[in-house]
Order: sequence, then structure tokens, then C-alpha cells
Amino acid sequence: MELIGKGKKVKLFAILENFKGWEKSESWGDIGFMMKYGDDIVKMAIVGDERWKEEAFLFVGKGLRSTQIEFFPTSSLRQAEEWVSA
Repeated sequence: MELIGKGKKVKLFAILENFKGWEKSESWGDIGFMMKYGDDIVKMAIVGDERWKEEAFLFVGKGLRSTQIEFFPTSSLRQAEEWVSA
């Protein structure tokens, strides 16, 4: 948030380690963060078990925002780092 506050565009790198999924809560539909900061996040790499790929894409709004978002299997950690850094 500090970088965004300074007018910087950011790249996110998320590792889903020991991830077991999401539980739906009352804030599930809150897209305030995405609406406010979505255009400031230019790239997002998500690394984890392939079984979470589609749910992760739904959660981060792939296709609904201008952010480039890619999912990488855990075995491709280095490729994910290279992609998000480029």
C-alpha cells in the first residue's frame, strides 16, 4: 500500500503454501480494494497446487481487471519469479 500511495505500480507474488481453500464470509463480495487499487497492480503471479488454479483466478478477478495474472504450479517457482519480475 505504501508504494501505491507514492504513485508506484506494483507486482504481486503469492505462494499458496498449505492452502486449504476459502470459506465464504459476509465480506466475500467486497471488491472495494480491487476497485480502488486494481489499476495500480500491473502483474500478479500465483504459485500453488494446480487444483486451486481456477478458484484463485476467480478470487483475484482474472479477466475482470487489467492486471496480468498467471498461475504457476509449485514446481515452477523460479519461472513465476522471472515472469512477475519481467
